[in-house]
Amino acid sequence: TTVFVDAARSRLDRNRFSPVSDQAGALRVGYVMQNRRLPAALAAGALRGYRLRSNLDYEYTAPRFAPIDRYRDIEFDRNWSSVSGALGTAAGPVPREDNIFNFGVGMVRDATHAVSYRLSRRFRPGEVNGVQHWLDAAQQVGRVELRGSLFVLNSAAGRFQSDWARGEATGRYVGGRVVPGYAYRFDKNRVSSATTDTIRSANYFDEHNVFLQSRDSARTQFRLDYSYRRDQTPNAEQNALRQRGTAQTWQGTVASRLGKTQDLRLLATYRDLDSLGRARDRTVLGQVFYNATLLDNQVRSELAYSVATGRELKRDYSFLAVPAGQGTHYFTDVNGNGLQEKDEFFEAQTPDAQFRTFIKVYLPTADYITAFTNRLSYRLTTSAPRGWREAGGWRAAASRFATLSSITVDRRTTDPSVLARLNPLRYDKEDSQLLAFNQLMRNTLYFNRSNPIFGAELTVQQTQQKTLLAQGSDLRNLSTQSLLVRRTLATSFTGRLTGTRDIREAASTYLTNRNYRLVGYTVQPEISYQPTPALRLTGTYLHTTKQNVLEGADFRTQGTFDELGLETRLSQVSKRTVTAATRYTQVAFTGPSPNSLVALEILNALRKGSNFTWTLNMEQRLSNGLNITVAYDGRKANGQNTVHTGRMQVAVLF
Repeated sequence: TTVFVDAARSRLDRNRFSPVSDQAGALRVGYVMQNRRLPAALAAGALRGYRLRSNLDYEYTAPRFAPIDRYRDIEFDRNWSSVSGALGTAAGPVPREDNIFNFGVGMVRDATHAVSYRLSRRFRPGEVNGVQHWLDAAQQVGRVELRGSLFVLNSAAGRFQSDWARGEATGRYVGGRVVPGYAYRFDKNRVSSATTDTIRSANYFDEHNVFLQSRDSARTQFRLDYSYRRDQTPNAEQNALRQRGTAQTWQGTVASRLGKTQDLRLLATYRDLDSLGRARDRTVLGQVFYNATLLDNQVRSELAYSVATGRELKRDYSFLAVPAGQGTHYFTDVNGNGLQEKDEFFEAQTPDAQFRTFIKVYLPTADYITAFTNRLSYRLTTSAPRGWREAGGWRAAASRFATLSSITVDRRTTDPSVLARLNPLRYDKEDSQLLAFNQLMRNTLYFNRSNPIFGAELTVQQTQQKTLLAQGSDLRNLSTQSLLVRRTLATSFTGRLTGTRDIREAASTYLTNRNYRLVGYTVQPEISYQPTPALRLTGTYLHTTKQNVLEGADFRTQGTFDELGLETRLSQVSKRTVTAATRYTQVAFTGPSPNSLVALEILNALRKGSNFTWTLNMEQRLSNGLNITVAYDGRKANGQNTVHTGRMQVAVLF
């Protein structure tokens, strides 16, 4: 038996300029008894082997107690039909005290022989005045396993009376290789007004489930389910419950270990939903998960694939102003009419706060389209056995190479063809039946990946995206090929050379003046000098060319960038990090106008001629979990005034 007393006190100072603050405390006292032997008179017969468990506690929380973080279960207030804040009594609009009394008792022999009961009484003036009952039981009679749980709430929640019953009862026969069973679940929440006939309900349903499954110890696990569920909801007058709909679900799952290094899981679901007053909804879901480790962990493969039917929501979008530096887009009044139009917002290409003043917010509409969805996620990692490094010949050469390949696809289409529904790699940007498409492919070939002296990486990456909006569709494509070579020149010097070719494409069916196809080439040599573990100096040169090859008004618009940079980084482990950088960029531009939409994408907020940028960032760790960050950015574009931006952030990690 354990007797405990917990006490806490908080001080919440909402106004640092006022001497008044909210100070309050909380107290919890009680006992817990675990696995005590039953009295001899009860330990014989049917109760042989059972152990007694019991607990009792009382908790008081003062009206203005304000904890730093959540300390209750996320469902705590919901189970009391309460809307009070989970962060304490002072978090709500009206501070209230909280009184909670808990008592529990039970007997346990093993996982299939147990019974427990818990009573909770809570009084929170004006919000909650009620009692909870919790009952859990498990019993095995011969080869029949029975399990059940029940939750009952009777509470006065402010001006409403809450009556809630939730439970589950399951029985299964474990006598053979195939285990049949039946489960009944219900959740019936009814909240009625104490003065009128108004009722409401968060959830009101019952469900019958019949299943066949494998034994728990079987190597191959499977389960077949059929469930029938009925839902109810308040009627239009909100004075009675009416039937909302019925759903029938068929589901099958298989999980097996194929040898010592391979795992396979399959899931198939069919659901028939009949919502009264709405169109009948039939959905199909299938999933495949396959993981394999081959050749002594030298080849690792991870596959996840799913197909489904459902409805795709048409969305609109808008731009919302946010504090400078916290956004993703910026506004430029291209046509000079003083109005913020959608085609005058541009994605920020630099971290400068002045170019990060808006965020793009997608807004739901009331229009849905029946769509077929498939998703694919695959990752393949290969490397040579470590023993090959000393083997000589072709094995020693092969041991220097390693690869990492991954692909992620999310595709939605209305194409009735079965092959089109199942093929996640099918992509045609002119396909009018393709509603949405997101694909990321990345392949990297490493040479001497773990060698600290010399190494190289060849990366090929492609990102494709199509988004369905109320006005039409947006297409974004980015294809990149890059080669990185690194070499340790001396004890404190490291050199890196990066070459990149990328193609960036944007195509819109409703904002055609925003369409472009930019082809870019980048060469970046870099030298780092690190005399001590705390200090590092880095010098870089970056040469970039970008040209629009899409025919139109901005055809062959081109920008050339030559950038020199110097960065200093000073760090002390677990204390502070200071980074200072300055860059000089010479920009050459050819095109109809440097203020066109395509030109703004090419120039990345720079101007033709000489441009200077500088940054200073400091991150200080004050104590465990408390970090402060100070950032300063400066920019001097050709022919423009100098822009200074400062930011400070304090983060508390729990």
